[in-house]
Amino acid sequence: MTGSRTIADRPRVVPLDEALQPTVLGAKAANLARARAGGLNVINGFVIPPGLATDLLATPRGERTDEIEVVGAAWATLSRWGSHPVVVRSSSVAEDTERSSQAGVFESVVDVHGWEDFLDAVRTVVASGTRIGPTHDAAPLAV
Repeated sequence: MTGSRTIADRPRVVPLDEALQPTVLGAKAANLARARAGGLNVINGFVIPPGLATDLLATPRGERTDEIEVVGAAWATLSRWGSHPVVVRSSSVAEDTERSSQAGVFESVVDVHGWEDFLDAVRTVVASGTRIGPTHDAAPLAV
């Protein structure tokens, strides 16, 4: 299909409560979702799926796209328009598995204030997935 996309075609973020697919959204997100479902106190959050995260990395700073708007709406709700800091972390399908933890391989950015800083943090985390060495298997990186 050419032209503008329909609502059904638009990329979306996944609320943490719904991030139960470790093979798609990474074990870290899925484990947090399971912990919340089990009644443990887990902070609010959302997951940017790998394809959307890669799109954000490729989007020039300041450009407004459907992808940016989708993530912006989720960020605004979570951070109350930047009045609360957020943490931006990776959730790779290769992390926190029975065979591999990959702890410390990907960047995390803490105490992120403001929309542009959030986008920069997402880009930092996604870019860290492209810099892994030959001893690590490249895997889709959700944020």
